Amino acid sequence: MASLLTTLAPTDLAGLLYPQHSGIISNAGRLLADQVLRMGASLVVGVCLARYLGPQQFGLMNDVIAFTSLFGTFAALGLNGVVVRELVGHPEDEEEMFGMTTRASMSVIGLHSRSLGRGE
Repeated sequence: MASLLTTLAPTDLAGLLYPQHSGIISNAGRLLADQVLRMGASLVVGVCLARYLGPQQFGLMNDVIAFTSLFGTFAALGLNGVVVRELVGHPEDEEEMFGMTTRASMSVIGLHSRSLGRGE
């Protein structure tokens, strides 16, 4: 048994210990590993970028990212769920719905940029 345990991957061990949940445990392990790798890569890239840009330019970049994230949320206006629901019910209106969604998002972005440009 000891030689068997040393040759199996961790996801295979989950199948030995809990055979009825082996798929769930292996998928959870893969998702956890993916999240850890993404966070580690983000940390490394963030540190390298901060060292390369310096404090002033890195702060400016973070301000731009925060600003676009904030207004990107408002630009969506919850339209994604509505568009999906309508596309399921009326797939023939696909082009019209995507055009309407794009125009609505762009108008919200335009209104925000106009108000920021005036200093309001």
